Amino acid sequence: MRWLGPRAGDTPEPGATPPARLFRTLGLAPAWLGIAAFFLYNGLEASAGAWSYSLFTQARGVSARSAGAWVSGYWASLTLGRVLFGWIAGRTAVETLLRPCIVGMAIGAGLLAFGSSGALGGAGLALLGLCCGPIYPSLIATTRLRVGAAHAANAVGFQVAAAALGQSIIPAVLGVLAARVGLEVIGPALLAAALALLAAHERLAARTA
Repeated sequence: MRWLGPRAGDTPEPGATPPARLFRTLGLAPAWLGIAAFFLYNGLEASAGAWSYSLFTQARGVSARSAGAWVSGYWASLTLGRVLFGWIAGRTAVETLLRPCIVGMAIGAGLLAFGSSGALGGAGLALLGLCCGPIYPSLIATTRLRVGAAHAANAVGFQVAAAALGQSIIPAVLGVLAARVGLEVIGPALLAAALALLAAHERLAARTA
């Protein structure tokens, strides 16, 4: 399995590129867009796994057995997506995977949010997991294209830190919202995060093109 950028096989520049200073990397708009994308993605991924069971069982009356199966299916789909799209990435440009997968995440979150039946919500959760699979490694693999070789190492470090923050902060914020307005806020919040991730990706794609 290879997670390579779309032009990672191009002839490398001669000699090593000296790394840029951290504050110069933070002066780049693509670096901040990448930070936002990782924050949103990891927060969305973690929130879907953390809160879906409660949403199904406490807000929608789904049995514990069915809800557990659907949440397990979410993580299984995410793993399958990472393996499947990793195989595809070795045969096509990684960039071409990002947009359709993020759109698929939004569709899955929409089904989870507005599905009229428990089964439809479970299917949306599975689609969300499948489409989540390639996002993290694809964004890592295309970092150099967005910020340049001199800033790539710094940008990856900032992105990984943002991912850890998103994984911690967004599920916690959703928990506070759920306690105040109800668990049904989870689905629309995941959809909003997916749409925000899509917007960040489109801005990045426009700058990379």
